[in-house]
Amino acid sequence: MNLAYLYEIQGGLKKHIELKHPLKDGEDRLERKFLALLVELFEAVNDWRGFKYWVVNNSSKETLGEEGIDGLHFVLEIGIELQERGLIENLPTKAIIHRRKDGDIIAQIKEVTRRVLELENLSALQKETTEFKYYCLLDAYFTLLAMWGFTEEQIEKMYLEKNEKNHERQKTNW
Repeated sequence: MNLAYLYEIQGGLKKHIELKHPLKDGEDRLERKFLALLVELFEAVNDWRGFKYWVVNNSSKETLGEEGIDGLHFVLEIGIELQERGLIENLPTKAIIHRRKDGDIIAQIKEVTRRVLELENLSALQKETTEFKYYCLLDAYFTLLAMWGFTEEQIEKMYLEKNEKNHERQKTNW
C-alpha cells in the first residue's frame, strides 16, 4: 500500500472541504478531528459487534469496512495537519499492516483509543515525540483493520471508493 498516495488523496479532500468550509479566524480543527476519529472508531466497533456477548448473532455487520475506513480518513488527515504544523517531519510512505493479524481485538481497540488520546493531548505534543506517537497510532489503526480481516488491497480500495464518495458529498452539500 502506497501511503504517500493516500496522504496525497486525503490532502485533496482536506483542501476541498476547506474551500467549501473555510477556517474561521482563530479556529483550530485538530481537536475536532481527534473527536471525529474516536466517533468513527467506535461506530466501526459497534458494527464489529464482537464485544456483544449478550447477542445471539454477534457477527460483524457489512458496514464494518466502511466505518473502519471513515476512521482511516481522520488518521491520515491528523497526520497531514501535524505535518503542516511542523510537528511531524516525514509522513510514512508505506503501510505497516503486515503486522499482527490475530490476537485480542478488544485489546487492540483499547490500544487505538489510547494512542488517539495520547496524541490528542496537545500540551504534550513536542516535535521530538509527536512523529513517533503518530506512527504508533497509524500502526495500531492498521493493525486493528487487519485483525478485522481486511487486507492492504481491500483497505486501499475501500479508502479510494469512500474518498470519491466524500468528494461527491461536498459537491452536493450532503
